[in-house]
Amino acid sequence: MTTHMAKRWLFLFLVTAAACDGAVEPRGTDAAADDAGPRPIDARPTDAPTPSSCDDWTSEDLGPVELAGSWTCDPSTGVHTVEASGRDIWGTEDELRFVYQTLRGDGSITARVARFDAMDPWAKAGLMMRESLDADAAHAHVLVSHDAANPIKLDRRESAGETTTGTAGPITAAPYWLRLVRSGDTFRGYASADGETWTAIGAYTVVMPEEILVGLSLTANDPPSLVEAAFESVTLERGVAPECEEDADCGAGEVCDANVCAPAPEGCGAGPACMAGERCEAGACVPDGAFTGHEALLNDIVGYGRGVTGGAGGRLIEVTNTNASGAGSLRAALAETGPTWIYFSPGLTGTIDLSGLAYVYDDTTIDGRGANIGIGGHTLNLFTGRGTEPSNNIVVHNVRFTGGAPDRRTLLRVRFGRGFWLDHISFEAQAGDGKPLGFGDAVTDITVSWCDFSRSRASLIWIIGSDNESPGDAAMRITSHHNLFEGTSERHPRARYATIHWLNNAVIDWGGYGSSITQDGYFFAENSVYEAGRRTDNAIVTRIGSFPASGDPLEGNLRTEGNWWANGTVPPTERNPSSVTDPPYPYTAEPADAALVARLRAESGWQDVPSPFE
Repeated sequence: MTTHMAKRWLFLFLVTAAACDGAVEPRGTDAAADDAGPRPIDARPTDAPTPSSCDDWTSEDLGPVELAGSWTCDPSTGVHTVEASGRDIWGTEDELRFVYQTLRGDGSITARVARFDAMDPWAKAGLMMRESLDADAAHAHVLVSHDAANPIKLDRRESAGETTTGTAGPITAAPYWLRLVRSGDTFRGYASADGETWTAIGAYTVVMPEEILVGLSLTANDPPSLVEAAFESVTLERGVAPECEEDADCGAGEVCDANVCAPAPEGCGAGPACMAGERCEAGACVPDGAFTGHEALLNDIVGYGRGVTGGAGGRLIEVTNTNASGAGSLRAALAETGPTWIYFSPGLTGTIDLSGLAYVYDDTTIDGRGANIGIGGHTLNLFTGRGTEPSNNIVVHNVRFTGGAPDRRTLLRVRFGRGFWLDHISFEAQAGDGKPLGFGDAVTDITVSWCDFSRSRASLIWIIGSDNESPGDAAMRITSHHNLFEGTSERHPRARYATIHWLNNAVIDWGGYGSSITQDGYFFAENSVYEAGRRTDNAIVTRIGSFPASGDPLEGNLRTEGNWWANGTVPPTERNPSSVTDPPYPYTAEPADAALVARLRAESGWQDVPSPFE
C-alpha cells in the first residue's frame, strides 16, 4: 500500500480555455531548428494569474514528424482542435503535436477529449507534463487511444532518452475526461466518463525541474497520416494541487483523508475496497446476494475474478455424452445463447475430442463436478472467434484439458474480454502440444485457482501477454492462487505488461526458469513456494533474453513477500518493489511451507466430488 505525505491544499489561480480569442499557428522552422542541447522552455511568469486566452498557448510539432500538425481554438466554445501526424509517444523518442504552456511547481490539467478522428488503434490523444521540447524528454502523460479495446494509460519517461513505460486504466475510447496532477515529483493520472466521478490510474515519480511544460498531446501512431482531436473544458490549475477530493479519486484500498490519498482502514466500508458485484458486510467484501445451490461455488472466488457470475441465473444445460458434436454434446451446449450453466450427466466419464476450434460466449459456466471429463483435440477459446469481439463473464470448473491440439495450439485460450474464473482444472498437455494456457489481447479481471499443471509435458506452460509489441496488455489484471507446477519446463507464467498477484502457488523442479515478468509488468509473489530441482537459479526473472539482440526490451517489476525458497533455491532480486502495490481485494495468505505443498498435491486440479445435479 502506498503511503502518502500530507500536503496543504492551496490553489493559487485557475486558467481555462473558455474565452479563447484567437489561434496560434505552428511556429515554423525557427522554433524547430535548435539542435544545440536541451531546447529551452519559453520564459513566461507563472507565479501570477495567467489570462485565459488562446494567446497563452503555444503549438509545436515535436520530433521528426513527416507531416506538420496544427492547432486552433474556438473563442466562442473554448474547444481546442489539434491535428497531428507522428510515429508515437513511446519508446525512447516521441513524435507528436504539443499545445502547451509553462507550469512552475505543482498544478494540474484537466480536459475532455470530445472527438478523436484517426485510423490506427494506438493513435493517442492526451494531457502531458514534459521537461522540455526535446523528442526524448522526460514526461508524464495520461492518454486515451483511438480504439475502444485499448485502455486509458498513464505513461512516463523517467529521464531523457529512457524507454517509456506505463500503467493501464479503464478500457474505453473518446469521448472521455482526463486529468494529470503534479505534486512535487509525483505525477498522478485520472480518468472519468462524466467529469464528476474519477478513477485513479496510478502515480509515478519523475524528477523534473521546477518549471516544465504542460498541455495537450496528439500523435497519429501512423507517420504518413494526419489525425484530429477536439479537446474541450481545458482547465489548467496552478499551485499546490490536492491528491484527491473524494475517495473515488484514490486507488483501490485507499481513501481520501484531508485531500491526501491514504491506506483505507482494515476491511471495507471506509473506501472503495469492494469491487463490482460485491457489498460491504461486517467489514468484509461479499458477493451481492449470496449464491446458493449449484451456484454456491461462486462464493469461493478470490482475486481479480471476483464478481464473475458465469451462467448464474440462467438455463441449466446437461451434456449427456462425450461426442464431438450433435445432440447432448458440449459443442451443442456451447452454441446456446443467454446465461447458461453447462453441466455433465453425473458419472459421465471420457474425453471430448473437439475436432476443431470451439468458442465460449458471454455468461457461461462449464461445471465438471460429478463427472470425469477431459477436453482435447483442439483449442477451447474463451472468446467469440468473430474478430476482436470478446466474451465476458465465464467460469470453467473441475475439468481436464488433455492436449492433442494440432499445430502446437494452446489448449485453453482467453482473449479480449473481462471477467474469468478458471478453477480446479488439470492441464495434461503432452510433449509436442502447445502451451496449456494462454492470455492476451488485453483480457482482464481473471482468477486462476487450484489448477494442476504438473501432468503437462509441453515445453511451454502458461503465457500472459501477446508479445513485446502489445502495450494494451497492460490492462490485464490476474490473480493466480493455489496452483501447482511440478516437474514442468518453464513459463509458470511467462508474463508481459500485466499486473499479477501470485499467491500460495508452488513451482517445483523447473527447467529453464520458474516465473517471469517483463515489459514493465507488475508481479507480486506472495507466500508461494519455489523448490529447486534441476536448477537452483532463475526462480523468478524480470527479463528474458538479451536486448537488443533478442529478448525483452523492458524489464518487469517484482515484489516478493513470505515466499519459501526451498532446496537451495536462489531468491530472486526484487525490482522496483514499491511500484508493485497491494491487491485491491481481501484475501488470506497461507504460510509457504511443506504443508502448503502437500495440500496442493492433494487438492489442486480435477477432483472427484459429488454432482450438485443428482
